[in-house]
Amino acid sequence: MAERRPVEMVRLEKQEELYDVEEVFGRDAAAVFPSMNKELDPVEQLKTAIGAKKFVTETELEQIKAARGLNVDDGTAAADKPLAEVLAERKKAKQDAFDDQWKQMKTGKNRPLDPDELDFLDALAQHEARQLNMLKQQEAAELEAYRAAVAAAAEAKAAAVGEGVEEAAAAAAAEPGPG
Repeated sequence: MAERRPVEMVRLEKQEELYDVEEVFGRDAAAVFPSMNKELDPVEQLKTAIGAKKFVTETELEQIKAARGLNVDDGTAAADKPLAEVLAERKKAKQDAFDDQWKQMKTGKNRPLDPDELDFLDALAQHEARQLNMLKQQEAAELEAYRAAVAAAAEAKAAAVGEGVEEAAAAAAAEPGPG
């Protein structure tokens, strides 16, 4: 038999995989507006703007994750609570924020009226209603006086026309006719 020679083992270094940053972390303001990323030098900003820096290696990805910190939303940290509990906490926090905003609104200019303020506004409304009622009565009295004056003028005119007709009839009767 042939002599067995040991095969020399050669370890090949594993090539680093490339990852799409947007696929791993999602789009953020820096991805949409690369000029907003102030920590990059202008050359890196230009690369990011033209899309040349879309993929990163594993080590760069780990550095980004370390800089950003662990986050459940992007999958860098495992959730230690069930999803239903996390969603319930978020809903409660949102409701608490709304309630707090509602309380602040009630203490400011949009707060409910005090009884004293309510009494004042009621008295003001009653006063305005009385003034409006008096104005309507005054207008009605003036309108009635105008109508009476118009009727009196019409009667005077009719009486004057009536007297004129009677005088004309008397004059016609006194005049001898042709015949």
